[in-house]
Amino acid sequence: MLRYSNKIWILLATVYHFILIVLSLLPTSVILPPGGEWPTATQLNNFDLLEHFIAYFILTTLWQRVLSTSLESISIAVATGGLLEIVQYTIPWRSFSIWDFLASAAGAVIAAIIFRRRLVSSLLPHA
Repeated sequence: MLRYSNKIWILLATVYHFILIVLSLLPTSVILPPGGEWPTATQLNNFDLLEHFIAYFILTTLWQRVLSTSLESISIAVATGGLLEIVQYTIPWRSFSIWDFLASAAGAVIAAIIFRRRLVSSLLPHA
């Protein structure tokens, strides 16, 4: 259920969500900068998990500004991450990774916890 009528947050969350989905389904060669090369497998795996964590942290934070409960924003982010991993399994140029999904889910949960604590502390009277 929508909490704010602030259209800018709805627009930001929707556009970011769309870009995240598109980037998650593109071949990795399209995402590389011109003349760029991928790092080694170990570097890529470490960066990839951090990238998932940050991307879904941002996604959840944006939806937190729009939705009524943390559970709604976490559900949207985790469902998106899970569905994208399943879809990536079916695409030849992408692959399924449970670690990517877990990093995405962790980013979503941590974002909701931080946002909720910040919101609750701002509502409490200061001594």
